[in-house]
Amino acid sequence: MTRACDKFRVGGSRYCVPRSPPLFCALALVLSVSGCQLLGGIGGKILVEDGDAAAAMGADAAADAGGGPDAGDDAPPYVGPADCKQTDPAFEQAAWPVPADGPDGTNYVIDDAQGTVLDKTTHLMWQRTSLPLASYDDAKCACRSYTGGGFHDWRMPTLLEMVTIIDYAKNINQSGTGTTVAATNTVVFPDTRLEYYWTASTQGAQSLMPGLPILLDFGNGNTAESTSTGTSRGDFRCVRSTQALPAPPRFTVQDGIVHDASTKLSWQQFLVNSMFKPSEAAGYCAGLSLGGQQGFRLPTVKELASLIDFTTTKGLRIDERSFPGTQSLSYVTATRYGADPTASVWVVDFGSGDIILQVADQAFYVRCVK
Repeated sequence: MTRACDKFRVGGSRYCVPRSPPLFCALALVLSVSGCQLLGGIGGKILVEDGDAAAAMGADAAADAGGGPDAGDDAPPYVGPADCKQTDPAFEQAAWPVPADGPDGTNYVIDDAQGTVLDKTTHLMWQRTSLPLASYDDAKCACRSYTGGGFHDWRMPTLLEMVTIIDYAKNINQSGTGTTVAATNTVVFPDTRLEYYWTASTQGAQSLMPGLPILLDFGNGNTAESTSTGTSRGDFRCVRSTQALPAPPRFTVQDGIVHDASTKLSWQQFLVNSMFKPSEAAGYCAGLSLGGQQGFRLPTVKELASLIDFTTTKGLRIDERSFPGTQSLSYVTATRYGADPTASVWVVDFGSGDIILQVADQAFYVRCVK
């Protein structure tokens, strides 16, 4: 019979994620039932571990959930932590047009039957189900073993990939409503929790814990630095690429302007020796002229974050050959925080690679874009 679930492994155990809507399952609240583990889910659904599922649930119920004695016979072989720690460095740089701060539902193609979401701007395919509270190694291996949609190239997303589905505009639109919602499109990703999510990106030389993972908070969009891969727990959502990465070189420089072949944005190469408050920064960019070109503006947080380079292990987290003189400090963006747009602004730190909120009544460095 056709299996109504996607199979993957965590910690050596085989699991089945039911596809039938609502597809909102969670790796949590483990309960032992007659030798079978039922992992408590959201929306009344569960994850069923292989083994004695039929005896525990009844043969029909187990079959409907994709369980049963043979569920998982076609599951991929277990991928151990030693095999799934590495991430192709090519994925650590933006390789797509930058999506809007708050992409609406028309930007996504949802396949409920397969449990996937395709982003039409980035061409990234996402696991629609969000899975909580796993160690970094288990989360990464679960993604490597995941077979949603019949694909076998799933992986843990990098920070720049994960940032693309953060909905910064939602924070703005929710101002003053008192509504507590996840910082993403919750129609497209309805089970997203207001928690920290693992990414495959790691902290750089100027961070507190170099080499350890970076997390992204879907409660407000801030990045955070993990202090452990073994004892720390985080939520996770898997991703896969559906198109080839662009061929190098990514950046070309002409007349003080850096052209990005991946995002199709053009950037101010050199910085002025001045810092600007957010209220002044937009005017500075609007008046900028480089190589006879005008039309510059202050970048959004997603646009500026696209310049972060997580392949660097020393120095700044940006291509310093293309952007010499970059400071290891915060750069301001045009994106304001919804809780109080006049008080907080999103900034990008090219020393640590952090994307964080800062008080707006202070001066920052500026890099303009067009």
